[in-house]
Amino acid sequence: MSTLTEILNKYNTDKNETFHNYGRFYERYIKEFRDKPINYLEIGVWYGQSIKAMREYFHNCNAIVGIDIMPQTKIFENKDNKIFIEIGSQNDVNFLNNVNTKHGGFDVILDDGSHTFEDIWTSFITLFPLLNNKGMYIIEDVICIRDKLEPFYNFTKFLSKWRADVDETKNLPGSNCVDPFKIPLKTTNEFEYMIGDIVFTNSAIIIYKDVKDHWKM
Repeated sequence: MSTLTEILNKYNTDKNETFHNYGRFYERYIKEFRDKPINYLEIGVWYGQSIKAMREYFHNCNAIVGIDIMPQTKIFENKDNKIFIEIGSQNDVNFLNNVNTKHGGFDVILDDGSHTFEDIWTSFITLFPLLNNKGMYIIEDVICIRDKLEPFYNFTKFLSKWRADVDETKNLPGSNCVDPFKIPLKTTNEFEYMIGDIVFTNSAIIIYKDVKDHWKM
């Protein structure tokens, strides 16, 4: 079976090893989804190379969906091959919600769209809460917003919490436990209880969804 880099090279996407070379490190993160019947969403279709590559990589997928503001990208739709193109802006909340509803939710979302902070942020705060649990959200080419990454850095504070209480009468675990699923936190911040691991890597941010239902208020 071909590697992600080999497939990206085959379709001559700018993610290939002669240009951005995202395949070199993406595969270590997305390979867990490769054989699963996932729904994949890519923001930004361009000339269709990436969605074709991802269709081959995620060979058991239910749907590969691309969104783009350019109507001409609709020519890359191939419903028989489970490739779907939706025309609209990644900054349009209603459009994003409709796409999510139409395709039944997504397991992997990759933002390779406008590369402007406002669009990236709107897409993320809209779509991440809708992402299927245990899914993954990738923001690509963050070098374009490298001076505006603080909101994403701020999410890291949600990853370091502990319980220091000990109540032997309630048979609680020992003190100083850092496992979030053993911490009796209550919060109304949906990102606080949804965000799992965050990876800051080569011009990309990868955010995992790992819902802690017992934190919800």
